[in-house]
Amino acid sequence: MTPAASRGLRPDQADPHGCLWICSARLVGQIGCGRFAARLEAVQHALNAAFAEAIARAQAKGLITPDHDPLALAVFIQAYTMGRVLGDLDSEPVDPAAWNALIGDVLDAVVRPRR
Repeated sequence: MTPAASRGLRPDQADPHGCLWICSARLVGQIGCGRFAARLEAVQHALNAAFAEAIARAQAKGLITPDHDPLALAVFIQAYTMGRVLGDLDSEPVDPAAWNALIGDVLDAVVRPRR
């Protein structure tokens, strides 16, 4: 069953929230659950490590500035992704083009190597 169908929406109706929003809401609701929290921590740790490793390799190749800690950048990338979800929850959501322009500018300023 699709997320839209689980909320009673027909296939021809727009899903007002989307999968990322639904998964995030479920995640937030489960954080206090001990067993879930332990599993989530393990998965998040592995994800952070994988992102940080990829960032460190890109830094070593000169593709990303070495000015910032790879783990900090890994968490930052995930944080702005979740920030997009929060923005979509507002009754007046942020314009996607404005969000993408902002993130592009921030990434250019923070990770682009200085030449």
